[in-house]
Amino acid sequence: METVARTAKEARKKRRVSLNTSVSIFPIPMRTEYSEKVRERLWSSAVELYTNAARNSIEFASEGWNWRTVTEDEQMILCHKSGELIHPVHIHNLLAGHGLQSVVGFLPNRDREDIAL
Repeated sequence: METVARTAKEARKKRRVSLNTSVSIFPIPMRTEYSEKVRERLWSSAVELYTNAARNSIEFASEGWNWRTVTEDEQMILCHKSGELIHPVHIHNLLAGHGLQSVVGFLPNRDREDIAL
């Protein structure tokens, strides 16, 4: 056991970080120096932040508030019109809102992409 501990300690000693002495400096404009169009693309408005947080809460709640069980991109549903990936819980909620039973959770990934939204 002592040999393993000594080897791990030696490995930690050998790892080093070094910084290059030659660097390039690029000025970063202040946010007020960007055009309105660029600002809209770089930063979200308060409404967008609220909408995204609400959507993320619904999605994360459906996953049991557990980061280990989050829905990966491969499990999302592809919207052919927008090209966006849609979390299955939104389809489930849409169908449930119309009194229909959701089958999204039972579809293999390849079939999910064929759903026309």
